[in-house]
Amino acid sequence: MRTDAEGRFTLRNVAKEGVAILVHGEAILFAKVRLGEETDVDDVRIVVNRRMHLQVELDPPVDRADEVRVLDGEGQPMDLIVMRGESSFSKPKAEVVDGRSQVLSLSEDAKTAVLYKAGVEVARIPVALRAGEIARVR
Repeated sequence: MRTDAEGRFTLRNVAKEGVAILVHGEAILFAKVRLGEETDVDDVRIVVNRRMHLQVELDPPVDRADEVRVLDGEGQPMDLIVMRGESSFSKPKAEVVDGRSQVLSLSEDAKTAVLYKAGVEVARIPVALRAGEIARVR
């Protein structure tokens, strides 16, 4: 089912409990809502986050970090999502290999990239994300 221009949708002939609605799209992160006995099926609201992109690309020496974690504005770790075609996986930290991470998908709440070397924090770098662009952390 696709939403209309205002994000509305109508589902017909589906169970009203014991199922979940999964929302995805190129510009948003996945979101899921489980329907249960208490769900008002005539007014289901699903709030999604814009999908933003970030990649670590270290200037020499590139071996100064081997992992990255991203924190939101409240200093809480965020899920880092790696998209591969129709599949994806998420984890709290991403590897930095030869000075570069994979392109990471995350919400627009990202504020700080934390670099680690052998499990020890080595740097904190402010993150400035823009829709449609890959933010580079150096």
